[in-house]
Amino acid sequence: MTTTSGLLLSALGGAFIGFAALFLYWSIGKIAGIRSMIFGLFERNEQKPSQLVWRGAFLLSLILGIAVAHALFDIAIPTAPVVNNHLLVTGAVLTGVGTYLANGCTSGHGVCGIGRLSTRSITATLTFMLTGFLTATILY
Repeated sequence: MTTTSGLLLSALGGAFIGFAALFLYWSIGKIAGIRSMIFGLFERNEQKPSQLVWRGAFLLSLILGIAVAHALFDIAIPTAPVVNNHLLVTGAVLTGVGTYLANGCTSGHGVCGIGRLSTRSITATLTFMLTGFLTATILY
């Protein structure tokens, strides 16, 4: 894949993500944050079946979208080498704690929150990014 086609596909993918988030917000007034969708699937507090349907459909479409893009454009599914399992588990736990404390994940804050000009989301996204840059710089 050439750099130009890779950039084009990346831009197209970003546009689809933005459109999906906008469509969800305009159609049923929900924010496309993955953390809240996943946690919402497992909540036991008098959840209506329609909540399970839209959450499940959105999450399933993420997986199917990847499969379709892979099949249509022959895009390789990236793999990351695991150098240190302890570091991987620690990072996963810290990410989970961070999304809980920040009331959302990078997709919810970065895509949807910034799109709504939410001060909390802008602050959270800057924190995610700066922490990631700092961690990568220290470790590598």
